Amino acid sequence: MRRALESILNQTRSCSEIIVVDDGSTDHGPTIVRGLAAGNDRVRLITQTNSGPGPARNRAIKEAKGSLVAFLDADDEWEPHFLELAVSTLQAHPTVAAAALAYRIIYPNGSSHVLKFRCGVPAGATGVIENYFQALLDGAPPVWTSSVVIRREVFKNLGGFPPLHRAEDTAFWSSMALSYPIAFANVLSATFHMDADAAYRAAMRLLLVREDDARHVLSPLDNALADGLLPNTIATAVRRYRQRRLGEMIRQNLMCGHPDLARRLFAEFGNGLSENFLLDPRVSLYLAATLLPPVIPKTYWDMHHRLWSALKR
Repeated sequence: MRRALESILNQTRSCSEIIVVDDGSTDHGPTIVRGLAAGNDRVRLITQTNSGPGPARNRAIKEAKGSLVAFLDADDEWEPHFLELAVSTLQAHPTVAAAALAYRIIYPNGSSHVLKFRCGVPAGATGVIENYFQALLDGAPPVWTSSVVIRREVFKNLGGFPPLHRAEDTAFWSSMALSYPIAFANVLSATFHMDADAAYRAAMRLLLVREDDARHVLSPLDNALADGLLPNTIATAVRRYRQRRLGEMIRQNLMCGHPDLARRLFAEFGNGLSENFLLDPRVSLYLAATLLPPVIPKTYWDMHHRLWSALKR
C-alpha cells in the first residue's frame, strides 16, 4: 500500500484527489492511509465491507469529483511521469475514452518482464490503438487496471464495472473498446508486482464461472457482432477473442474440477461446434477434457500452476 501511495504522491503532475477504498482488508493498509491522510488533505479513506474489486472501483468512481479517473491496485506503482504522460496523451487525442500506458511485470523471484504490445503503436510513441481485440490476440493486453486513465463520462455511459467476482476489469475494457477509441502510450510507465496479494489470486484460481458470469463477459461482444456495424477486420478479431474468452471460462471450470459446469457454458454460449473449432482449436480440446474424470484435468492444471509458480517464485 505504501509503495502505491508514494508513487502517486511523487508524480510530476499532481492529482486533485486520492481516494482509497478499504474493501474489508485485514492488513495494515488503512493505518498507512490514515497516516498519509493526516498530512495531505487530498488523501481520503473510504471503508466498506468486502465486496470485491469491481464494487470497490465503482465506489471510488462514484466518490470522485474529477473529470479523469485512474486506478492503482494496492501494491502496484506508477513511474513519476505516469499522470503527466496520460493526460498529455488524452489532450492529443480528444475523441478517445482512455489513455493506456505500457507496463511491466515483476515476479515474486524479482525477475522483470517488459511486455510486447502489438497494437499499432511503436515503442516510445503514442497513438490510437488500431484494433483492440486483435492486439489482445497478438500480444500483451494494452489496457491494464493500474496503467490506464479514463474519462469519467465513460463510466456514466457504460455503467461501471460489471458484477463479476473475477475478470470484471477485462470485461469492462472490452465494452469500452466496442464503444470508443482508446489511445496508447508505448512508454514504460507502471509496474505490476505479482508478489502482492498472493492469497487473493490463489482464491481466484478456484472460483467457478457461472452462466451469469459468462453472460456479462460475452453479451457485449455478441451484441456488437449482431449489430453488424463493426468493420470487417474488427468483427473478425472480436469473434476470435470471444472464442478465446469462452475457452478460458471453460478451462477455469475444468481447473476447479467441475466439467459439468464447463459443458453447460459450452452448451449455452458455444454458438455452433464448427465455428468454435475453427476460431480457437483449444475450445475443442477443453470440451474433450470435460469427458475425462474431473480429477485428471484438475490435476493437470494444478501441476502446471505449481511448476509456473516454482519458476517465478
